[in-house]
Amino acid sequence: MIIIYRFLKSLLDKIFALIGIIIFMPLIIILSIAVAIDSKGPAIFLQERVGKGEKIFKMVKFRTMRTTGIPFDINNPVIEDDNQNLTKVGRFIRRFKLDEFLQLFNVLKGDMSFIGPRPLLPVYLEQYQPWEKEKFKLKPGMSGLAQVNGNGHLSGAERSYYDVLYIKKENPFTDLGIVFKTLLVVLRGEEKYLRHVSEKELNLISEEFETTGKISRKKYKACSEGIKVKKDSETKGDSSTKAESPDKTYGE
Repeated sequence: MIIIYRFLKSLLDKIFALIGIIIFMPLIIILSIAVAIDSKGPAIFLQERVGKGEKIFKMVKFRTMRTTGIPFDINNPVIEDDNQNLTKVGRFIRRFKLDEFLQLFNVLKGDMSFIGPRPLLPVYLEQYQPWEKEKFKLKPGMSGLAQVNGNGHLSGAERSYYDVLYIKKENPFTDLGIVFKTLLVVLRGEEKYLRHVSEKELNLISEEFETTGKISRKKYKACSEGIKVKKDSETKGDSSTKAESPDKTYGE
């Protein structure tokens, strides 16, 4: 059943990607001009990412930062909203996820899907634990389970947890739910939907994979939404229930 769904999903991905490119082409052109006017450098560039089967592909992106000679810092990969190197147009593009539109070309080409684990930079491959590499069994997506549960506010391990969990939960209803929630995240912001994963769950999934060489579907089904971060008023005096602050790793 899942094989049939993945075939149909791949077909629909390309159909909707083509439709999306046609519909949003005026917006893509306008954004490209705005980026070019706002700062020096190319409006669009290609960046290597890791796809299905650990295959490297070129992802199409809008340039949202000023062109500098500063090398990429693997220890500080997350670009904060107040980063001084972000351009005015770039900050606007990133806030409303408009840079994702160009990835429609990657979906049309077959390198990506609309929904799936987010493709990350090749530099992080050697940092993955064995269980995290399960995410490479599927095409990467424009959005995914991690992106609607906190994204950049999650640690690298937490994001991998959601990516691997998605593979076990992949079905039409899950995908439609992620599409709907992605729209809410764009409108309301990532922090509104932040759900951390406990250290216990991360250890469980790692230990199971080391022991059995696979990750069960049902075992983590109940954990698909992680731990909802409580408001300060709900957690005062009860530090045991408050989710730990994530270390921002693995980039976006």
